[in-house]
Amino acid sequence: MTLRDAAHRYAERGLPVFPCVPGRKVPLTTHGCLDATCDPDQIEKWWKRWPAANLGLATGRASGVVVVDYDRKHGKPGLKTRDSIHLQFQINTLTATTATLGIHEVFRYPGPVLRNSVDRLPGVDFRTDGGYIVVAPSIVHGVPYEWIRRVPPAVLPAELIAMLQPPPMVEPHPHREYSHCGNRDDLIHRVRKYLEHTPPAIEGRGGDLHTFQVACRIVRGFGLSDSEGLELLNEWNRYCQPPWSERDLLIKISSARKSGIEAIGARLKAR
Repeated sequence: MTLRDAAHRYAERGLPVFPCVPGRKVPLTTHGCLDATCDPDQIEKWWKRWPAANLGLATGRASGVVVVDYDRKHGKPGLKTRDSIHLQFQINTLTATTATLGIHEVFRYPGPVLRNSVDRLPGVDFRTDGGYIVVAPSIVHGVPYEWIRRVPPAVLPAELIAMLQPPPMVEPHPHREYSHCGNRDDLIHRVRKYLEHTPPAIEGRGGDLHTFQVACRIVRGFGLSDSEGLELLNEWNRYCQPPWSERDLLIKISSARKSGIEAIGARLKAR
């Protein structure tokens, strides 16, 4: 199937498309995904002018779909995060492989409750209103996009929506804000007790996402500094299978600080 024919097929299904630079993901039109359309005459003009143009598909309200993009480029752990998510949720939805050997999972648009984001979870990008993806049979850097699960887009699980929500305002040094909250040694003791009752991360059983969530609770919920959090995570890490490297734990802490959804200090009042 030619790119032109594919563009018409998407449009016939109510999915607005626009042309991208051949072999790349860069829009060819002035306004990019905002120019996406289902109008066959406009599509014909575009692909007559650029017959090798890749296919961009607008996400969000325009198409009625949103996309969770599990990214592998630059060593991002998108597929590990996907494995963790699939262990928690029963997901069967329209799915494609990307040019970076990542995964696009396409869901029904849940309304304007989410916004586009990068690394919302480790290695996970999210495309909704004002965003777009490149779709098959486009080719980027010599690698084709391919649909590997051809089923209707599923409803995005409410729990996953919550995990993908934009983070609350992040204080640069939340531990300073809460340093006056009781004795610091007592707080460290509380976090140790919490970790004693927290199951270790197990590879193949959602360990990547579990560790990210634990890091969120420590440096956001309990308001510990990165160094304090690392010290306590290292203690908990001894029981993980296999244990994380210190570099991996630092990455988890940084990602939790930047992208976690738990409110800073949320666990300080709980006893």
